[in-house]
Order: sequence, then C-alpha cells, then structure tokens
Amino acid sequence: MDAAADPFAVLTDEHAQLAQLFAYHQEALLDRDWVTAARLLGGYRQRLYRHMQIEERFVLDALRAPAAGECRTTELYRAEHRRIRLYVEKVDEWLTRAQHDGAPAGMLIGLLDRERTLKHMLEHHHHREEIALFAEMRRSPPMGLHAALGRALAEPLAAAP
Repeated sequence: MDAAADPFAVLTDEHAQLAQLFAYHQEALLDRDWVTAARLLGGYRQRLYRHMQIEERFVLDALRAPAAGECRTTELYRAEHRRIRLYVEKVDEWLTRAQHDGAPAGMLIGLLDRERTLKHMLEHHHHREEIALFAEMRRSPPMGLHAALGRALAEPLAAAP
C-alpha cells in the first residue's frame, strides 16, 4: 500500500500485521520453541514501538492544539502507549522466567493468560485509533501531515541494536 496515498490505511494495516506477528509468537510458545518465541517477541516489540513512535510524533503531535479536549485525547493515547510498552516488557520478563524454569504447563498457561491481557489492551487501543483518531485525521488533516507521515512509514525498519 502506498503510504503517501493514505498513511492511515498503512497504520491500520500495521495493526493487523502486529496482531499476526504476536500470534506467531504465541504459536512458538505452544510448541515450547523458546528461541523462536523470544525472537518473534523481540521483532514484535521493535515493530510495535516504531509504530507507536510514529503515531506519537506525527498523529498525536498534529492534534496538539489549544482546545482542551484535544490535549486530553492526545494524553489518553500517550498514556495507553506507555501502559502497552510496560506490559510488553513484562511479557518479555515472564517469557525469560518461563524459559529459564522450563515452563511447566501451569507456567505456560499463566504466560498465555498474561499475554491475552496485552492482546485485549492492544485490540481496544487499535480499535479506538482506527474509528476515532484516524477517522478525525482523515476528515481534517493538518497541512503536511499526510506527506510527513507517509515518508516516516515508508522508511525501512532499522535493525535492532
């Protein structure tokens, strides 16, 4: 998809791609393929963090305006991003612990339950972005937003340090 034509469609597609990548991670967990599960979670985290950074830098910053409602809206999304980052880090810690302890069945079930919480958090967050935030930005985009956002989305994902 051409990011310059509709960068919000690209952001929406990324939501679906992230969900699929996380599903692959969980499939590896079910197989107790710890190396693959950890690698997929690392790739997921990298892509998710880049995605949120782009949303914050371009979409949320474009919403900053004197209107109090818009400021509260941007802070809501930023706070959700912080919570999501924190929970992803916790999932990584739980995965490391499970891998280290050999993950008896109960521990694996607990890890999957915790990951379900993250998935639900992301599903609700992405849904709100798609039906409210992105729709608003499509209706009245600030000048230059489409082009700047399109360029940022077209940049290749940097390799992890």
